[in-house]
Amino acid sequence: MKLKYEEDPFWAFIGLVLISLGVFIAAQPNLYLGIAVTGLGVFLSYLHKLTYIALDEDKLILRDRWFLLKNKNIKYEDILYSEVKDNKLILYLKNEEVHTINYKKINEYNYSQIHLFLSNKGVEFQEN
Repeated sequence: MKLKYEEDPFWAFIGLVLISLGVFIAAQPNLYLGIAVTGLGVFLSYLHKLTYIALDEDKLILRDRWFLLKNKNIKYEDILYSEVKDNKLILYLKNEEVHTINYKKINEYNYSQIHLFLSNKGVEFQEN
């Protein structure tokens, strides 16, 4: 199961502003800067289409928003327990690492899907 970032109107607006600015800059003598700004605007506009969390059969994959190649692979058996605190799901691992899933980045339906999926994999939840 793959869960995507929730669409944020702020970043969509910033993306459209950067696309417009990039086209304006590209029409002026600085073509390369205009292309770079336009590319950044397109990236920000489509940011919500990226996968934030992937729930596989044997592991949970968290993807970082800004560093697309930076993934955190967490095996379900390595999760000691998890708790919900301040709109975040905090995963405590056996090797004393802590990973955080921000619920503001996903919608309510995806939150319940994560909770159900992790519960079925034997992850203990503690509500605060």
